Amino acid sequence: MKFKKLILSTMISSCFIFSVPVFAQDKPLEKTNITSETVLEENSTGIESRSVSYDHSNYRLVDRPNFPATIELTSSQPYGKAFYANNSPYSAKLIVDDKDPVIVEPYSSGSIVWKKGIFKSSYDITVTATQGNLDGYFSLAKATREAEFQN
Repeated sequence: MKFKKLILSTMISSCFIFSVPVFAQDKPLEKTNITSETVLEENSTGIESRSVSYDHSNYRLVDRPNFPATIELTSSQPYGKAFYANNSPYSAKLIVDDKDPVIVEPYSSGSIVWKKGIFKSSYDITVTATQGNLDGYFSLAKATREAEFQN
């Protein structure tokens, strides 16, 4: 009798343990690869820290006509960069708020770099397919200096 109870409790425990990861994977996250990179750089005034933070890093965009994103720039990271690598046979538009849009030609890439305004810190970014759906990779980052995006 004890042997049957042991087997039954083991079966119930294993069912519970194996069912938890299935429920945890139900909802995918929109923001991916949130990372930060800090580099120490020596210059004439001493050692200076610079950093780049990614809200999206090579985020795959497929099967949708557009993709909206938002980034919050701060006084410590006042520069933003939106980048799109287009794998589609059609061009795409990369738009940051009221800035001039960048047309990203088929099988090429394009980006927009901007500085935080005095009274504005939140920026809306959109990647839009001119025909069909998007097919490419999107990155969105903020940095302490504009020069950090030159890499």
